Amino acid sequence: MDPALTGLILFGALVAIGAANIADAIRRRHDLLLDLWSEAARAAPLSDIKKTRGLQPARLVGTSGRFEITFTSGGRDDPWTRVAIGGLPSGLTLKLEGMSTAIAKRRGVTEVEVGDIEFDQEVFVQGPPPLVHALMDASTRLRVRATLGGEVTIERGELHAVVANRYATGAGNPVAAILPLLLEFAGRLLRPPDIAQRLGANALADPVAGVRLQNLLTLARELPDHAVTRATLTSALLDPDEENRLRAASLLGPEGERVLADLASGEETGDACAARAVQALGKRLPEERTLAILNQALRARRVETASACLAALGTSRSDPALATLAKVLAREKGVLAECAARALGASARAAAEAPLEAALAHETAAVRAAAAEALGHCGSVAAVQALKVAEERHPGDREFRRAARQAVAAIQSRAASASPGQLTLAEGESGRLSLEDDAAGHVSLATTGESTRPVPDVRD
Repeated sequence: MDPALTGLILFGALVAIGAANIADAIRRRHDLLLDLWSEAARAAPLSDIKKTRGLQPARLVGTSGRFEITFTSGGRDDPWTRVAIGGLPSGLTLKLEGMSTAIAKRRGVTEVEVGDIEFDQEVFVQGPPPLVHALMDASTRLRVRATLGGEVTIERGELHAVVANRYATGAGNPVAAILPLLLEFAGRLLRPPDIAQRLGANALADPVAGVRLQNLLTLARELPDHAVTRATLTSALLDPDEENRLRAASLLGPEGERVLADLASGEETGDACAARAVQALGKRLPEERTLAILNQALRARRVETASACLAALGTSRSDPALATLAKVLAREKGVLAECAARALGASARAAAEAPLEAALAHETAAVRAAAAEALGHCGSVAAVQALKVAEERHPGDREFRRAARQAVAAIQSRAASASPGQLTLAEGESGRLSLEDDAAGHVSLATTGESTRPVPDVRD
């Protein structure tokens, strides 16, 4: 026989033997994996177990209650077993924050924050908000943080875990060791039979105030008419956290007024919280109490609370309210003076015009602009001259010039019995305005010896 042909035959035989040996090795490896997985499945225990053998990647599938558990491994040299547990709520995703979640959020993907700052910083959560808040009680948050990692994630309702392959059964079987823990963890994440009850319990019992608040708000938003919602809101009026009491009282309406009033006037209440309590009460807070809270806030320099009280007084038409606003405008220099000016404008009272005109000369630019804007709301035609003089006094203040001109336009739009060209404004030697009838019996504003300058339409 030709030596070359003989060599070729021998080579082919060696290749065939090698391929058979490789295939046999793959089968033995798959058999070892399936033995590991079968031991884990029996211990769990799983039912309806199905196995895939042969040269294809090994696979075992079984069920436990509503869960379907799948074990797979990759190619020949893959050192990992992949465990997938399906049957969780379809929209639920839980994973540790990292590069992938940061990229997703930059692309506009939103997550649900449960109100626990440390948890929210560490764990990325997606899913229907009522379900997420109902599930993420204190013990579950601890389990999530302890279980999740590069080896365990939950994405779109399926739990994924990666376990190192160790080809030994018994105590050294890592799949058998971890499977019960994964199933218990997955069981915690099933949809509770009564979401309202779970949200209510979390809103009242969770140790983290922010979590209690998020459960409370979710109840009120998603299930406003549920009996659990009102009972939970009522109980939350006694929450140790002032923010939670504020939100519960605001949502309850008249039933929460006493708590809101206590928060508004409480010296221990945070400034921002007290201010929002004043705003939530609105006209239901008596003027006498508003004035008392304002005086207390001014003494303590609680700016947000004082600002809220000033805004509330702007809805009053009483003389004490107007006098208080005028006093604050005259004495304060910053935000409170601005708030007082706007409140005087909102009062729409003729008596507000004098203190606002005086504030056009205020040393603070923002207060001057606020006074001009307020005159646009409540000023009479007589205020036009004061605005004009103030504008000329501050030629470099563009914001004030804009506010003054808009105020003049607003005043003119309210002035009575006028049409374009009927109202004119001119400045005489004394700087005073005079009213006189023109030949047609129309009203004009003019001064002796000066030509008149027409201004835009003036209506009431």
